[in-house]
Amino acid sequence: MQHILIPTDYSLNAWNAIKYAFQLFKEERVVFHLLHVNTSRSLSKEKNLHTAGFFSFDEVDSELDHKMDALFKQASAKNNNRNHKITTSIVKGRFIEHIREYVKTNTIDLIVMGTKGASGIKEITVGSST
Repeated sequence: MQHILIPTDYSLNAWNAIKYAFQLFKEERVVFHLLHVNTSRSLSKEKNLHTAGFFSFDEVDSELDHKMDALFKQASAKNNNRNHKITTSIVKGRFIEHIREYVKTNTIDLIVMGTKGASGIKEITVGSST
């Protein structure tokens, strides 16, 4: 059984990567790992603070949990292949470090990612995280 990691930021590009992976591996036994890495640095460190545009970690965690649940339901509805299993995870911290750790811990065979391309490469990193 193959293990395929699909990092997601809940964007259309990330969704397209999920659909592409489902189609590409339709004949294979696969566990698809949907992973969101929360790299936000602009959050308030105080609990329950929602003033001046700041959100508490609890509010962000709740929103990310909701988005991941919705993504899992959408992916499961899109893919009824009995040879496929979908798992989800959300972690906090640095993107590359968590991807490396996840690959080692879960014996990932392949990473599938969606990106807008190289047009914004100068802004942050390729596709913001890719």
